Amino acid sequence: MSPRPVIFISAVSRELRTARDLVAKTLLALGYEPKWQDIAPSETGDLRAVLRKWVDDSAAVIQLVGHCYGFGPAEPDADFGQCSYTQYETLYARQRGKRVWYLILGEAHEKDGCGCEPASLHQLQDAYREKVKATGELYHPSDSLLKTESIILKLREDLAQLRAEWEKEQRRARRFRVFAGIGILVLLGIGIAGLQLGWWMKKDAARTSETATRTEEKVDAMLAALRDLPGTLGKQPGAKNPQDEAARLATAYAELEKQHHLPPGSLEKELPKFAEQLLLRADTSALDRANALFATKKFAECEAAALQAKDQALAAAGKPVQDAIKALELAGNAALEQIHYAKALDHFRAAAALTSEQRDPLEWAGVQWDIALALNLNGQYREAETIYRQLAPVYQRVFGAENPDTLEIRNNLASVLQAQGRNAEAAQEHLAVLAIQLRVLGAGHRDTLISRNNLAVALRAQGKNAEAEQEHRAILAVRERVLGPEDPNTLTSRSNLAAALQAQGKHAEAEQEYRAVLALLDRVLGPEHPNLLTSRSNLANALDDQGKHAEAEQEHRAVLAVRERMLGAEHPDVIASCYSLARCLEDQKKFPEALAFMQRAETGWAKALGPEHTYSKRAKQHRESIKAAMRQP
Repeated sequence: MSPRPVIFISAVSRELRTARDLVAKTLLALGYEPKWQDIAPSETGDLRAVLRKWVDDSAAVIQLVGHCYGFGPAEPDADFGQCSYTQYETLYARQRGKRVWYLILGEAHEKDGCGCEPASLHQLQDAYREKVKATGELYHPSDSLLKTESIILKLREDLAQLRAEWEKEQRRARRFRVFAGIGILVLLGIGIAGLQLGWWMKKDAARTSETATRTEEKVDAMLAALRDLPGTLGKQPGAKNPQDEAARLATAYAELEKQHHLPPGSLEKELPKFAEQLLLRADTSALDRANALFATKKFAECEAAALQAKDQALAAAGKPVQDAIKALELAGNAALEQIHYAKALDHFRAAAALTSEQRDPLEWAGVQWDIALALNLNGQYREAETIYRQLAPVYQRVFGAENPDTLEIRNNLASVLQAQGRNAEAAQEHLAVLAIQLRVLGAGHRDTLISRNNLAVALRAQGKNAEAEQEHRAILAVRERVLGPEDPNTLTSRSNLAAALQAQGKHAEAEQEYRAVLALLDRVLGPEHPNLLTSRSNLANALDDQGKHAEAEQEHRAVLAVRERMLGAEHPDVIASCYSLARCLEDQKKFPEALAFMQRAETGWAKALGPEHTYSKRAKQHRESIKAAMRQP
C-alpha cells in the first residue's frame, strides 16, 4: 500500500500524455502518488475490471477531458451505457463515491495528437464534455499547460482535506485489523462463553477505538499546528512592524485553530505543553524537535536544532529535500524572533537554493516571501520591492486577485515603496487593496483596518496631514471599541494619530499621545522593543519642535544607542536616529557634533537609497547649512 494518497489521473494518453505527465509531476511535488492506466489499441479483452481495481485503490480521480474519445468496450456498459474506457473511469469513481475533479481542456490547450478518430467518436466525446458541464459537477476550464498546472496547485486545500480523510481511514483500517485478530483468537480459544466474552470485548474495543480515533486526530492536528506556527507567526503584522508578542501569538493561534479545525483557545492552553512532551520523547524527529523548541520560545536553541535537522535531511539517503527547506525556513523564523535579520536572510537564501520555481512554484514563492520579509526588516527596501513584484503575479495567478495572501503581498509592496519615500505609489497600491477588502471583507474586518491604517500613513507621508488625522481617528475609534484600549493595534493607531497631529504643528497634543502610548508599550513590550523605540523617537521630535531641546536630545541619544546595538550601524532606523539627533543638536547650536551625525545620515541614506533620494538630498542640505552656520562669527 502506498504511504501517500493515490490520485488516479484519467486521460486519453495519445492526446494528453504531456498534460497528464505535468499533472503527475505537480501531484508528486504536493506529496501525492499519481497513477494512471495507459490503454493502447493493441490491448485485447475487457479492461473494465482492471480499471475498477485502479479506481478502488485510489483516494480520488482527476480527469483531463479533451476532445479525443479513445478506446472503449465493444458493448455498452450495463450501468453507464456507451462510454469510452476513460469516461468509464470517472463514471465508476462517482458511483463508488470517490471525489472527482474535471479539467475541461479547450481547443488551444497543448495536445499530443488524437489520430484519425472517426467523427462519430468525436461527437460522443463532445456530448460527454457537455454532459459534465451540465450535470453540475465541479469542473475547471483550461486552455494551456500553465493554467492546468495552476488549477492543480489551487486544489491544494481540497487535496489536504482529502489527505486527512485518507489518513483517518488508514488508522481505522489498522485498528480494525488489530481488533479482528483479537476476535479470531477469542473464537478459536474459547467456546460459547468465549463468544459472549468476545462480544463484550469487541463492544468495549469499539468504544476504545472511537476514543483512540478522536485522540489520534487531535494529536495530528496539534502536530500540524506546531509545524505551521513559525511560518504563520512570521507573517503576522508584528513581524514586519513589531507589536505586542502576546497579541501576535494569539492572532497566529486563531488562524491555526481555524485551519486545523481545533477549538478556539485550545492552542494557547495546550500547544506549549504538547511541545514540551515532544521534547521529552525519544522518537521525536529532529525537525519536530526544533519546531517544539520554537513553540516553547527557545528561539536560539530552535535555530541551532533546525540547522542540525537540515544537515540530517540532506545527508539521509532518499530523504526529500522538502525537509531541508522546512528546516532552513524554521531557522530563519527563529532568527527573526531574535531580531537577527542578517542571519535570517542567510537561512532563507539557503532554503531558496533548494527550491525550484518549475518543480513547485508555491514552495519557491513561499521561501521568496520569507526573504522579502527579512530584507524589509533589515532595511533593504529596494531588494524587498523586487521580490514582492515577482511574487504578486504568481499568487494572483494561482489563488486569484482577492486571495488574502495576494492582498498581503500587495500591501507589503506598498510598505517598502513608502519606506523608499515613494509615497504616491504606496498610497495608490494601498487604496487598490483597500477597495477589494471593503467589498470582500467589510469595513470592520481586521485586514481592512490594517490597510486603511496603511493608507492613512501614506497620506501623511504625502503631506495630507488633515486627511490622515481624520482617518487615524476613525480607525482608532473602531479599534478601541472592538479590540480594547491596550491592544497593540489600538496603540499603533494612537501613535499614528500623534504623528499626524505633530505634522500639523499640534505638538503639545502629539506629545500627550506619545507619552500615553509609551507608558503602555513599556509595560507590555519592554524598554528595547522596536515599536517602543519608534514611539520614543517620535516623542523626542515632538519635544524638539516645542523647544524642549535638552530633553529631546536625551531621548534621541538613548534610542540611537539601543538601535545601533540591536540593528547595526547601517540600518535605516539607525540612520534616521542620526538625522533626528543631528537636527536636535543643530537647534542647540552644537554644530561640530551636529555636523558629524548629519554627515553619517547623508552617507548612510546615499548608500541605502541612492544619492538622489529625497532623504539623501535633505541630509546634504542640512549638512551644508550646519557648515555655513559654523563659518559665521
